[in-house]
Amino acid sequence: MTAGAVRRMLGLVAAVPVITTGTACYEYHTTAVSTIRPDQTVHVVLSPEAAASLASTIGPNASSLDGRVMAVDSRVMKLNLTQIARSVGPEEFLKNEPIDVPVSGASSVTVRSFDRVRTFLVFGGLIASAIAAHAVTDQPGIAAIKGGPPGATK
Repeated sequence: MTAGAVRRMLGLVAAVPVITTGTACYEYHTTAVSTIRPDQTVHVVLSPEAAASLASTIGPNASSLDGRVMAVDSRVMKLNLTQIARSVGPEEFLKNEPIDVPVSGASSVTVRSFDRVRTFLVFGGLIASAIAAHAVTDQPGIAAIKGGPPGATK
């Protein structure tokens, strides 16, 4: 293997963790509001009463909210909203819009967490694919032609 090929391979191997970090696998777990902590990403399904009470703030027909928890107590969850799903109408994507959601208005709450097993399987698959692609393209006549035609002169 030439020095250039080694550098390309090391660059590819170094890029894979960066790509994997950005596309990591997550899973959602149903949880009680009392166990939620600040900085967790949550998906809150609203009760019809909560959707009606929040309509003046977030608009009509909201069915669920996604966002990052800023604070939580026995009455209110303070969220930075990133998405509003609606029973009628399109979803709305936001950029960390603050809102207070009444805890009693949450039909269910799920918390997002990092799924190590799936992420490492993806990471391993990317590494194996890179190695396989390198092996295939290094064989003569398959993907690249090295040098000029035989017997060519200037």
